[in-house]
Amino acid sequence: MKLLIVCQNWPDAVAGGSESQAFALSKELIKHGDQVEIWTRCHRDNVSPEGAVFKQLPRNAGLFSARVAMTIRKNDHPVIFAPLISSHSWVLSRRAPVSARLIVKIGCGGETGDVGTSLKRPWGRWKLRDVFERADGLVIPEESIRQELVGQGCPDSKIICIPNGVDLARFSNRSERQNLVLFVGRLVHQKGSDLLPAIWGDGFDGAKLRVIGSGTESRAVTDWAASRSDTEAIDFASRIEDHYKKAKVLILPSRYEGLANVLLEALAAGLRIVASDIPSNRQLAADFPDAVTICELTDSKAWQSAIEDALDAGSDPTIDKIERYSLATMVDLYKSLFEERDQ
Repeated sequence: MKLLIVCQNWPDAVAGGSESQAFALSKELIKHGDQVEIWTRCHRDNVSPEGAVFKQLPRNAGLFSARVAMTIRKNDHPVIFAPLISSHSWVLSRRAPVSARLIVKIGCGGETGDVGTSLKRPWGRWKLRDVFERADGLVIPEESIRQELVGQGCPDSKIICIPNGVDLARFSNRSERQNLVLFVGRLVHQKGSDLLPAIWGDGFDGAKLRVIGSGTESRAVTDWAASRSDTEAIDFASRIEDHYKKAKVLILPSRYEGLANVLLEALAAGLRIVASDIPSNRQLAADFPDAVTICELTDSKAWQSAIEDALDAGSDPTIDKIERYSLATMVDLYKSLFEERDQ
């Protein structure tokens, strides 16, 4: 199979979100013998999947989309994949050869998700209509996003749910647990990093909170962590599994998510999770009731009670359904979708 991935920001190996899922997918497809070409405006050679062909396009977002528009007509790849709805996804819907199978992923729902963000921009509703009409498949990571797409006119028959996947083997190495609680993610409003002081409160006897991430709220979080003896803030770690294997609990007070990769990584590593009451987190709580506790975003007492219970738990939780969220399962589902042909 020959696949073209068009993605403005090609991530490094530790990035989060839809781009990191596309990174992992491309790496596995190449291992399967598939040919993958990637059009992007930035990438790092030292972390790019070996065997991928890269086309470097302009860094300016507008120029990037313009170059895609000029170049895509000459493309001969039978499958084109856009990991996010964006301006270049709209360009692909207008300019990609009709013979090419176009697959677009919607990474996140809600106000700051792909659709919500598009609707705030000029001609956003029109652009969404074109993408929904032209795309052969719209991938969502969890089912609650389906209603949002259908509400904007996307045919339900085009929507395919493929959960995000993680490398289970990478996170299966566990050491003796410490009374360590993790927050892993971008330090931005969407992820709820501003709520950490209220959630952590006065802290927990003998426990430590480690905040791993960076973003627009880094300064505030770092200053708060520095004022406490039981809290530390560090930048993203290239070997995040080394932190998971020592921790007991992961907290994630996100306001919006598609399907958070960090929650899947934490589950694979055997951590207990306390997460906000949003649709994708509720889905994981239903699949892993022994591992995931859901709390109202602003109910700090509920968060503190749930964290204390998780720290006091005597063993790792049961995660029988974790294979559904494995990288291998995700790759198989995408390969089936990419190789499907209209009847």
